[in-house]
Amino acid sequence: MSDSYSLSNRQARACRVVGALFLFAPAFMIALTIAAAVPGGAEMLCEKDDCGYYDAVKEALPDESRTKLDTSKAVEARFERHLDDPWVTAGLDALSVGEFVPGWALAIFVGIALRRLGARSRDGLVAALPWLRRAGWAALAMAVAMPLIASLRAMLLLPGIDGYRSWYFVVDGNVLGQNLMLAFAAIAVSWALSAGSRAQADIAEII
Repeated sequence: MSDSYSLSNRQARACRVVGALFLFAPAFMIALTIAAAVPGGAEMLCEKDDCGYYDAVKEALPDESRTKLDTSKAVEARFERHLDDPWVTAGLDALSVGEFVPGWALAIFVGIALRRLGARSRDGLVAALPWLRRAGWAALAMAVAMPLIASLRAMLLLPGIDGYRSWYFVVDGNVLGQNLMLAFAAIAVSWALSAGSRAQADIAEII
């Protein structure tokens, strides 16, 4: 399939530069994540003794649970023992990675799409469209993953406060709705561009 899509030299250069930035950001974050996972890596990357880990974990708790944690030494001791459980630590680490993966994928797909778009090729748009579609699906995955992972993280931590497992869901309807609308809009735009490109190619073949 071929198209007649063309960018000016300045526009193509801007696409390539911005695309490279989109690719660099997740690559840098992945490198930091790997470095922090290496023994001794976290201490090298952070100024605080625990890299702010304890404070971040507290923020994942419901307000009522944080109040219990701040006002009861017994609850605080139980919570610290809970965090020392290797399975809890592994679960929190897995959720942290899962939280970032859709965003990394989104940035990578957008970066590749922009690089393809700015490649000064006659088929630049055709080459970019599959990556734009993937970026739309990654945005949808990120919209769903954010409340899901926040809920799973809270449920993983709550036994350290209450002493028993319980269900807890963290869903901000406004944020979720906005993210879903943006994701579906991106997917719809990629479909429309793809359909338009195919129609243009069909007309060109007829002519």
